[in-house]
Amino acid sequence: MRRTIPLIAVCLAGVGASLGCVGPCSAAEPTAGAPAAGDPAAGDPAAGDPAAGDPAAVTPAASTDLPDVTADLMRGACDNGPGNAGADTYFVGDFTVSDSLVTGSESRVLYANAKWQALSGADCAIRWTMSGTVGGASACGRCDLVVNVQATPDITGSNCPDTMMDADARPFSVGYAVERLDGGNVRVYFAKSGKLLGEGFHDGDRFNYVTAHKCSWF
Repeated sequence: MRRTIPLIAVCLAGVGASLGCVGPCSAAEPTAGAPAAGDPAAGDPAAGDPAAGDPAAVTPAASTDLPDVTADLMRGACDNGPGNAGADTYFVGDFTVSDSLVTGSESRVLYANAKWQALSGADCAIRWTMSGTVGGASACGRCDLVVNVQATPDITGSNCPDTMMDADARPFSVGYAVERLDGGNVRVYFAKSGKLLGEGFHDGDRFNYVTAHKCSWF
């Protein structure tokens, strides 16, 4: 039987950008560094360039031994919102824990709406490689794992327009608290606040997640 993710409508609060959200918004918080507007630590995309990006398909890193959290993502819900050019937006993460070390990736995935496509925009993703350690304080009392990670922009693994990369693809540090549930599901929270980041799956020392849908406007 296919396991499904009961996504909760959460969107990350804007930083210096006009944002349309589907569902209630909740703020995200970095723990260090100067995260880009557009990664979960900062909260929301900065105004990007509606010009064309690389037309290649969106390719966030995906686990080969866990269900694909991107398989059934909603698209086309941002065609008639308050903005013009925009995109259905998600953050997708995939992490592996080995003893006290953590490695993985996180991607901001954008599916271009009709108005962005009319300006030669295309689906794209900004990817970060993640590395860090296990442990640390957490506001999530029911979580059984805390990871503190540093994010490094993966320029070659990303395919969004250069101006969007320049604005958003920045390093950041953040702590995540993980609640591994029976049946293989997982919930991932911001360790500092205890606010939900996303939901996905776990198997052994690996877990993935995707945030709830939101609209980003450029």
